[in-house]
Order: sequence, then C-alpha cells, then structure tokens
Amino acid sequence: MKTSNYLAKLPQEVTIKSIETHQGYDSFTLEKQRLCPHCGSVHCVIKDSGALQTVRHIPINNRGTELSFHKRRLLCKDCNTTFYETPYWIHPSLHMTWALYDSILLDLMEPIPQTEIAKKNCVTESIVQSVLKTINFGLPAHLPETINIDEFKGNSGVWSQKHHKWYLNKYHCNISDGDSHAVIDVLDQISTAYLHKYFQQFSLEERKHVKYFCCDMSNGFVSLAKKDFPNAKICIDPFHVINRLNDMVDDVRRRYQHEFQEKGETENYKKIKSHTPFKNKAG
Repeated sequence: MKTSNYLAKLPQEVTIKSIETHQGYDSFTLEKQRLCPHCGSVHCVIKDSGALQTVRHIPINNRGTELSFHKRRLLCKDCNTTFYETPYWIHPSLHMTWALYDSILLDLMEPIPQTEIAKKNCVTESIVQSVLKTINFGLPAHLPETINIDEFKGNSGVWSQKHHKWYLNKYHCNISDGDSHAVIDVLDQISTAYLHKYFQQFSLEERKHVKYFCCDMSNGFVSLAKKDFPNAKICIDPFHVINRLNDMVDDVRRRYQHEFQEKGETENYKKIKSHTPFKNKAG
C-alpha cells in the first residue's frame, strides 16, 4: 500500500508525481494506471494524450487540495477498443472527487450554515450549493389528511440562463403534515400559480384525500385550497388568529388613546397607553 496515497485518501492505482504549494491550497499532479473498463486489462497504450483535468479533493492538513491529471484516450491491446479514462473516484458531473462530495454531503445533514461547511472543506460556498442541488428527494408518495402551509423568509433563488443573473425570492413556502408534524416539502416560491403547479403533480384522487387545509388568512393560500383540494376544510391556524385579534384590539386602543389625547384627558390617556396587548411571537 502506498502510504502517501493512504494519507491523502487517494486510490492506490494513482501515483503522485509532484506537489505544488499555492496560497491557501496545494496542487497534486497525478499519474493513473492504464486499465481497460471493458475487459480489465492493463495492456493499454496511449492513443491521444487528451487534456489536463483539474478537480477538487478533500482538505489535507486544513488546506484545500486540487488534483491535476491528463484525461487520455487509450487503446486496449487485448480487446482492441478505445476509450477515454473516466476514473471511478471522480464525480461524473461535478469537478470534485467522490471523497469531497461525500464529505460535503454529510455536513449538509447537520444543522450548520453553508458558509461553515465551505470553510470546513476549504471550498467556496457555490461548490457547497452545487452539491446540495444534486439532492432530489422527489414528491411524497401520498398527501396527508391535514396539510399545514406557511411562508417564511429566505435568501435562495433561481438562476436565469437567459439573463445571466440570480432572481432571489424573499419568501419561501413550508408544507408539513398537520397530524405527524413532519415536513413534506420546502419550496422556494409562494405564488399561487407556482403552488398550484406543484400540487397538480398529485392526482385528483390523492388531493381529494386531504380533509383539512391549515394556512394563514392570505387570499393566495385560501384560493389555492378551494381550487386544488375540493374536499378539504379551510382552517386558519391559531397563531394568525391570535395575531389578528391582537391587532384589532390594538387598533381600538390607539383610537381611544388618540381621542383622550385630543380631549386633554391625561389620566385616561396614560392608563390606556400602558395597557398594550400581548404579541404572539413565532418560534
């Protein structure tokens, strides 16, 4: 076993030819063993030197690591086939090794910010986001009898290839099971059209299975429930009911406070000013 490969967490079939130290990261130049993916033969000759490929690797000694090697076209003398080298330890769509991909993926499962994950793995935050985008949980198999839906603030967005810019969405949507309190999905938009398109992916029979649709008093959510869930009763969640009642009481209090101030009733003004309604807070 090659000790250097083991310490650098590299496969044994590669050879480290040289190491260059740069500011903030180290660059490893590798040479790979010639192996035919069709018959497994090692009797392969170089048909085309190809191009230099560079990928990111897990940090070594708390420093970023880049791996450079020539992606060559080879000819197998045993089965007479030509092929380009596609190392199994490199992610097929991202410019990184599987070791780095798995490390970032495991960190994304923990409740820590993406900036900390990027710092820990010595990569940029955009690389962490590229790993996150490869995760696709798909739609749930069934909709629950009780759907809870609400908005929350966020900072994600959608990249426009046409305009070459990010369109950030200020509010996102959380959909959960009101009975088990499990999160069903998190969407990056809250528009009625977007949510309608999302729920239309479920069959009508599946949507008829929903008995309760719990949301705030937004016209968008209420109209969505009427359109997509014909058998569901629309319920306004207690948090927004209490908030609305508090706002109404506060409006009355301010109206009387203003009247007492205009009439010069200082004592009544001070009494009613000191009695502010309780404000419910999320979380």
